[in-house]
Amino acid sequence: MFVATTVYKTTSVIRKLGSSSNPLESCTLSIAAFRNFLREVLFGQGKRVEIWQQKERGKWVIGKQASPGNLQDVEEDFAGQIESAPVIVAVKIQTKGEDRTVGACSADANVRELRVSEFADNEVYSNLEVLFAIHPQSPLGVCS
Repeated sequence: MFVATTVYKTTSVIRKLGSSSNPLESCTLSIAAFRNFLREVLFGQGKRVEIWQQKERGKWVIGKQASPGNLQDVEEDFAGQIESAPVIVAVKIQTKGEDRTVGACSADANVRELRVSEFADNEVYSNLEVLFAIHPQSPLGVCS
């Protein structure tokens, strides 16, 4: 149900597997949609994922588990997409007399997010320095 409502935004794709007395609700995903779903759920929403596999007829077991801090079981499902895309940052500085306004934007291709921030800064740009020092892997992650 979660996959159907997250990926397809509808429950009309739900199919029933198994006997009518104990059916398993399911839906299918293409490989690309599966990879996008994993990326969104693990990195975007910070949720745990369990991938169930049929061991024998009517017997299901957890085949893979993953969380944002433990991607070992699903590394091959990302096909090298983890930490392969750069984070691009643009900074614009405006000065009016002694006032300095810094605008910053980042595009994170790993989680497909754009982040934007604008803030006042001083002559040595210490706030801009803090912005990059707090989380160098994902600039602007702490700004809103």
